[in-house]
Amino acid sequence: AADCSVDGAVAKHNMSAVNASLRCLLGSGTDFDISVKISTDALAAGASIVGSIVGRYQDANNHYLFRIRFSPTQVIYASLQKQVAGTITMLGTETAVSGLTHSVGTWYRLRARAVGSVLDVKIWQDGADEPTTWNVTVNDTTFATSGSAGVRSLLSTGITTPIPVGIMYDDYNCIFDNGSTDCSV
Repeated sequence: AADCSVDGAVAKHNMSAVNASLRCLLGSGTDFDISVKISTDALAAGASIVGSIVGRYQDANNHYLFRIRFSPTQVIYASLQKQVAGTITMLGTETAVSGLTHSVGTWYRLRARAVGSVLDVKIWQDGADEPTTWNVTVNDTTFATSGSAGVRSLLSTGITTPIPVGIMYDDYNCIFDNGSTDCSV
């Protein structure tokens, strides 16, 4: 409980261990369109700080990850991964997000969409216009049925940033194929 908190507006994962994820599940469906604001209270050093929207979550070892990766060089990357039976596989190519540089306390928007086999992710700075194109789009049918969705945080192996590291989430918005938008904390 000490690693997860909500202060009335912002949810925070207080990351106190390397390569150990924290997640909060907020709604479920097969097809979805989810966006969230993400910020950190530290810069990555040695390895990356990762925030994700998790989708079609079956269990801790089987789901999709729509990721924002804050690198030790402050470059921000967008990517899609799947975790099947505990093994993580990159889907498509991780992409550096043009024009963005990670800074402490700055909010970034992460949007994930899954429609049938098409999976999309895009990232932009909060307050800027949403890009018209997706950073990464892939086709994958591994998880074609309904599952939970939410957010997930991780400090990558090799990180030298002093821990704990806070990864904050705000303005989580979701639309599921069943018409549900009930995804509040």
